[in-house]
Amino acid sequence: MRARSVLTGKFTAGSDVDLLIKVREAPQSLRERAKLEVRIEELAGLPEYHPFEFHIVDERGFRRYVEVLKVKPVKVEQLL
Repeated sequence: MRARSVLTGKFTAGSDVDLLIKVREAPQSLRERAKLEVRIEELAGLPEYHPFEFHIVDERGFRRYVEVLKVKPVKVEQLL
């Protein structure tokens, strides 16, 4: 999302892949957010170290990414 390097093809071996995950209610505490991230990693079968950075947001947070930070989200289905 920040540089969108993977989507634009301008990534390096050190690039991460930012994933904006919109949920009905985003966890408020860091502990709950971390638990959700671990659960996503488990469900996806990700190894302990991976290039994905999760940004878990509710509707308000999503609007902030789009309107203020000018992020142009892409649905996963559009990439498949």
